[in-house]
Amino acid sequence: MFSVLREFTRFYKDTRIFTGLLGDVDPRRLRLEGLDISVVGRTRIWTRTMKRGYLSRGLSLPPLVGFRHIIRYRPRVCFSSAFTLWTLMAVLMKSTMNWRVIVLYDGSSPIADAANSLWRIKLRRAIVRHSDAFVTNSLRGGDYLTTSLGAPSARVQVHPYQVPDRELLSAKSSKVDVSFSLVRPTFLYVGRLATEKGIEVLLGACSILQAEGYSKWSLLLVGDGPLMPRVESYVHKNDLRGILVTTGWVEYGKLASYYERSDVFVFPSLSDVWGVAVLEAMLYGLPVICSTAAGVAEVVEHGVTGSAVEPNPQTIAHEMRRFLDDPALGPSMGRRAQGAVGHLTPANAAAGLAQAVRFVDRLR
Repeated sequence: MFSVLREFTRFYKDTRIFTGLLGDVDPRRLRLEGLDISVVGRTRIWTRTMKRGYLSRGLSLPPLVGFRHIIRYRPRVCFSSAFTLWTLMAVLMKSTMNWRVIVLYDGSSPIADAANSLWRIKLRRAIVRHSDAFVTNSLRGGDYLTTSLGAPSARVQVHPYQVPDRELLSAKSSKVDVSFSLVRPTFLYVGRLATEKGIEVLLGACSILQAEGYSKWSLLLVGDGPLMPRVESYVHKNDLRGILVTTGWVEYGKLASYYERSDVFVFPSLSDVWGVAVLEAMLYGLPVICSTAAGVAEVVEHGVTGSAVEPNPQTIAHEMRRFLDDPALGPSMGRRAQGAVGHLTPANAAAGLAQAVRFVDRLR
């Protein structure tokens, strides 16, 4: 997102970014030229597991003290992420500060939509009534904003703003020391090793392929998370050290090396508002097996650039099997996948945000 904002400053040079630290990520270390970033505290996130077991709902609390800096800056237009406390404060202060509010909504998912939380829905509808415009990555997100929350369709712009940046992805590729070997074809997953990301679904697909006698392939898991012990135990119990390879957490600037060493990308998420890793993989010429529970699935043309399927072990295994049985399928789909995301660049995303600013300026 920061690379998109860097491009956005080409349209509006006086852009300033206010953010709270999230985990160990410090955006000031990105050293992106042209960005004026103010870190104004730490963002806290609380999660709880829903009754269905595998889904978690989070509550994000950005640093309240940071809003004082925004008021002092007196922006003409505020972009705010989703329906956080900062967004609520932005719409409450809108008349007093004479600014416009544009809500960035990543996309729709069963948990993010909070359909079974009456108080959240009422609060979001109130925020929507007082916001000036909305930008969302996905058609599904746009439908949620208009149908569920009552946003006027004329004020909702579907224009992906979470897009890959090849320059950042490869910034530190020369420093990658890959000490493991991979059997081709290599399937790749990049992201958190967590239940909601479908990691257990992916392991189940591996079990199916193993039982069917498929042995000449690799699965590379790039990332870390609460299911890492489960993955390591699975590898040990099923004697898959030559097939299933884990890397742990990998710095963003080194990811290009892993995309380049792989053949097919697998994204088995059980609930995901978007999924930029899918676009990154396509950018590097990988066909994708994408869960229909991810917003980014609408970018995948089934049977052309990959497949969009229900996230269960049987369907994921079926799609993986297609690439194992037909070695020519991956390269041909990968070339089409790369062409399909050629327009999803930081510059194009920034142009979409600039278009939203011009829209709200006309409302004055």
